Amino acid sequence: RRYALMRTHTAMHILCGVVFRDFGALVTGGDMEPLHGRMDFEFESLTKDLVSVIEEAVNREVAAARPVKVAILPREEAFQI
Repeated sequence: RRYALMRTHTAMHILCGVVFRDFGALVTGGDMEPLHGRMDFEFESLTKDLVSVIEEAVNREVAAARPVKVAILPREEAFQI
């Protein structure tokens, strides 16, 4: 369960990062279970084509196999990153 939550949490960070980097959209809500998550974003319009573009960008980031670094930060410091 813990490993599944860690993987889901990391995947949600990737999704959030791609959506913010590429579209400037902020997260407005979300929920997470082991191997399943939901994120709400602030988009004017979300089309199937845009979802496909986001999915492809997220998959490219996953395929890049970047190292995952764990850090525990005070909330204020985390928001400055």
